[in-house]
Amino acid sequence: METQPNPADPRVRRTRQLLQQAFRELLADKRFQAISVQDIAERATVNRATFYAHFEDKFALVDSLIRDEFQTHLAGKLSTTSPLTADNLRLLCVTVFHYLAHVDSHCSLTDTQFASRFAMAVHQELYVFILRWLNQGLSGDAPQRTMLEATAAIMSWSVYGAGVQWGRGVYSHSAEELATELVEVLTGGILPTDAGPVVAQQGQKNGRRGGALVLAQ
Repeated sequence: METQPNPADPRVRRTRQLLQQAFRELLADKRFQAISVQDIAERATVNRATFYAHFEDKFALVDSLIRDEFQTHLAGKLSTTSPLTADNLRLLCVTVFHYLAHVDSHCSLTDTQFASRFAMAVHQELYVFILRWLNQGLSGDAPQRTMLEATAAIMSWSVYGAGVQWGRGVYSHSAEELATELVEVLTGGILPTDAGPVVAQQGQKNGRRGGALVLAQ
């Protein structure tokens, strides 16, 4: 049976970083579909066998690169252990907006094949991040959990979509102004708002269970 590289091994981490950096450099010069595994291996000064020991294909490589970079970018500004407040949600929006603009300036998101994988990876990471926020202090109530999962999906796509448009200059607002408006829509149009705890569950009312997300201002 083939032994998989140990991700905790410093040598493995360095090799993965070399491959990711090689891909990043190539993407600045070539379209995604034009980049081959051989190109990446040569730029990283490793052979193809080494590449395949770490990644199944170039799609697995780009997914890992996007997720690692986005997670690092978020962690530098926010934590899932921070309280979910309107201010923190605005900060999340601004952080995502600037990240997307930075990526688009270095490797155009008009490259359809790359853009689709990028959107999927970033959205999934953003969805997980927001869902962890929403799940703070939540019990195992299944209907409430389903509602929060749907809420996280709505919020993550809203933030991502607004960020892509802002990065392309569709809006004249600053990142902070757009974030403020988006948070008002998300908390006023989709979610009830009030000052107080992060998540409040409504008790059983009129024979039905319900839930509401409460953001501190």
